[in-house]
Amino acid sequence: MGRATGFAFSLLLLTLLVDSSTLAVKVTVAQETLAVGTNVSVISGGVELYNAKADRKGMAYFNLTDGSYFIKLERYSYPKHVALVEVKGDTDVTLTMRQKISYATIYGQVFGKDGFSDVEVRVYSGDKIAARAIPNKDGYFVVSFLAPRDYVVSVSAPGYEEVKREVTLNLGDFVQVNADLKASPPKAEPQLSIVAPDQAPLKSLIEIAVVKGETPVAGQRVVVKTPSGELSVDTDAQGKARVNAAESGEYVFVVGNLTQSVLVPAPQNTGPVPEPKGNAQGSPQRSEPAKAKEEEAPAWWGIAAFAGAALLLAIFLIVLWLAWKWLEKKRSHREKKAHKEWKEERHHKKHHHKE
Repeated sequence: MGRATGFAFSLLLLTLLVDSSTLAVKVTVAQETLAVGTNVSVISGGVELYNAKADRKGMAYFNLTDGSYFIKLERYSYPKHVALVEVKGDTDVTLTMRQKISYATIYGQVFGKDGFSDVEVRVYSGDKIAARAIPNKDGYFVVSFLAPRDYVVSVSAPGYEEVKREVTLNLGDFVQVNADLKASPPKAEPQLSIVAPDQAPLKSLIEIAVVKGETPVAGQRVVVKTPSGELSVDTDAQGKARVNAAESGEYVFVVGNLTQSVLVPAPQNTGPVPEPKGNAQGSPQRSEPAKAKEEEAPAWWGIAAFAGAALLLAIFLIVLWLAWKWLEKKRSHREKKAHKEWKEERHHKKHHHKE
């Protein structure tokens, strides 16, 4: 048993070594100076898989299966740097770090579906799209050259629910935003329904509509139960059917197990209403003179109200006229005073000139 386990483990290790490729990362700074000691990390699936320090030749080596990876570089006094690398066989890359970066970057990976050609990553600043990107075949994306501010990152694909993330970027930032897409729930099947008025006038046409969701259903058989019997009609190209309201009563429209009722009221009696002899307690009928006085009272009240309104209007106009006169008098007084002061000042200047 022990020999068999050891053999299986050796076979697995050999398989991994055969299937893996070597990624050689060379790290430099300005003027291609080797960045010895830089911390180099390999990220996949939002997880840091491997970590190594650049040797005296500025190199870091990793055994990886073919695919896409983020390489993160960290060095004292330098801003963090992230680059997207695709490994296909033994791969060599050179990455350069800079002390000053005049923009910010968003990077990440999309999960939850096979194939990412129909996935779109949008970066919104307010209600405007600041940038957009399409993930590569492994779902990795990078959006660079973003100004420092607040953003909303949207990841969407047909048939999947949109994923949104809020991020705040500063100069030189590399911010990771991953998105796990979930399939949208299936849309509910539109239901059949009857659209009809609650009431319709006598001798009119009752118009109903049969719709599925918001789509009219043409050629639908509708059973109509009228006060005098039952009949059938079919909907037209607009999904509508009409029935003559020949008599008062309830009209019931039936489509399958759906029903909709329309009431046609009976005509109202428009003849003269007889004068009641007394009230509900049997009180005697009012005399004709009393009726005449009650009918005359509203006329007198109307005249009095009109006279009162006219009096108020007259008082208002008088007050307005008095106010205007007072303002005119005050204005005239100011003009006379100003003219007098002007004459005195002019006389004073002449007298002074003579002296």
